[in-house]
Amino acid sequence: MIRYFLLFVILISFSIPAFAQEEGTASVVSEVKTAEGQIESADDMATNAQDAAYEARLKLSKDMHEIWPVRPKIEKALDSIAAQIDAQERARFKAAMRKAINFGGVEQASIEAMADIFTAEELTAMIAFYGSKEGRSVSFKTDDYQRALQPVLVKMIDKAILDTKLGQ
Repeated sequence: MIRYFLLFVILISFSIPAFAQEEGTASVVSEVKTAEGQIESADDMATNAQDAAYEARLKLSKDMHEIWPVRPKIEKALDSIAAQIDAQERARFKAAMRKAINFGGVEQASIEAMADIFTAEELTAMIAFYGSKEGRSVSFKTDDYQRALQPVLVKMIDKAILDTKLGQ
């Protein structure tokens, strides 16, 4: 079961995009006078438009996280892992894991990742769907679906690992 937790952690870490910026790249700057008479470059205007669009997606992402918070998903993963641990150690393990996990940090990273990855239209559609009765039902049933599929995937992965080790 530890491998499932590690898989969960890996999936979360890959879902947080990393951005690189090259130093020293020159950009062509054209200038435009604003209504207030200030000169603003085309790059500044594009950045402001991008910032406004990002802020809108960030707001939508926060709204989505009110419907679909991250903490219950982490708690379910912890419960699954803890179920594999001796009953006498289970409570201590879960307490230590909860202490080690920065739930607020994971939630914020998830909000930012969602704003980076999804368009405003996609986030709006997600909110409409997952905020509906059917969407909530799908969300709850997804865990059942994954549990039903998990043994099949584990069996295939275990076979693939064994075949790889045996050189088949």
